[in-house]
Amino acid sequence: MFIGDYAWICSRALLSFGADIGEGAVVGGNSVVSKPVAPYAIVSGPNAEVKGERARNLNYKVGG
Repeated sequence: MFIGDYAWICSRALLSFGADIGEGAVVGGNSVVSKPVAPYAIVSGPNAEVKGERARNLNYKVGG
């Protein structure tokens, strides 16, 4: 299993064998992931269906 940089795994998500999570991807709460998730994809649900895509511009400003 591989989890890429900037990926989010929400609470109660289940990641099965072979569930590689791409860079910047988001896995919603209570999701079941059994196959690879593309970079920057947003997946959710019992079959980890793709619900959308996250912006690829990940420039965050912290502290003002």
